[in-house]
Amino acid sequence: MSDEEMYLLAIKEQLFPENSLSYEEALDITTQNKHFETIKEYFAYLLIAKKLSDQNIKLAVITDHNTISGYQKLAEAVNIFHKTFPKRTYTNILLGIEISCADKCHVVGIFENKPEIINRLALLKFNVDIKKK
Repeated sequence: MSDEEMYLLAIKEQLFPENSLSYEEALDITTQNKHFETIKEYFAYLLIAKKLSDQNIKLAVITDHNTISGYQKLAEAVNIFHKTFPKRTYTNILLGIEISCADKCHVVGIFENKPEIINRLALLKFNVDIKKK
C-alpha cells in the first residue's frame, strides 16, 4: 500500500473523529512522533489499537519474535487512540518476547513493561555467544 492508500484505509476505519485529520496533518504527526518511522507504520499500529478496542480487549501481550521493537509502538498507538476516543475500551499492553530455542520450541516471556530486563537478557545471550567462539 502507498502512504495515501494507508491514510484512506485509516479514514475508512474511522480512526479519526469525523475524518478530522488531513493527510498533511497525518504526515506532520508521523514526523514529530519518535515511535513511528513512517506514516504506514503509524496507521498500522493505530489500526491494531482500534481493533483491540473494538473487540473490548482490556489486556494484550505483544510478543514479537526475538525482539521487543513493537512494544513501544503499540503502547503509543493505544495511548493516541485512547486520547482521541476516551470513552472506548483502553487496552493495557504488556511487554513480552518470543524466543526461539530450537527448531520447534519457542519460549514466551512476559516482563511487566520492563524493557531493561529484556535488554539485560539480550546482553547475556550476546556474551554467551561470544564465549562459545
